Amino acid sequence: LGLFRRLDCELTSASHLADKLWASYVGRPPTITSLHYDTPLPTVFKALDDRLWHSRLDDEMEHSDDDDTPGAELPSYASTTFLWTAKLAILAEKISSAIYALKSDTRAAHTKAVASNLHLELGEFYETIPPAIAISPHSTRLQPTHVIMLHLFYWSVVDLSSSPTRRSISLAAGLSRLRS
Repeated sequence: LGLFRRLDCELTSASHLADKLWASYVGRPPTITSLHYDTPLPTVFKALDDRLWHSRLDDEMEHSDDDDTPGAELPSYASTTFLWTAKLAILAEKISSAIYALKSDTRAAHTKAVASNLHLELGEFYETIPPAIAISPHSTRLQPTHVIMLHLFYWSVVDLSSSPTRRSISLAAGLSRLRS
């Protein structure tokens, strides 16, 4: 029964994540919301995290004649990354539902307050990413592709959360130019 519960949890999280990514890509609210399920977040499996990750670049270098090329073997942190990506998908859903709902007025004080709180929540999320999968602007450490994708997803959610503010500022600037 434990295996089925784990698979259910992982499949639900993967479906939830795919819905959030697709919704942000096509510019629509998410279809699967947290109101539709009560499955807990996935858990971290140390054995999966400890598996070594090899880049495709390493595979290509194995076939080259250059013996001085260093290969990178890193722990994959696959389940930790999946957990943090699922957490980020929940934040993306909150942003989409609060800011981009059909009847949401991005100029209303309430919407601005919610957006500000969600932006703070995003900052807290970023600050609490485990060091093993954190990427800083000054980092030179090689990271697995899925870790890089987590960070790309994070920055796209940050952009999503700040887009209404930029849009209302640019709209106001455009209107003031038209009036003058």
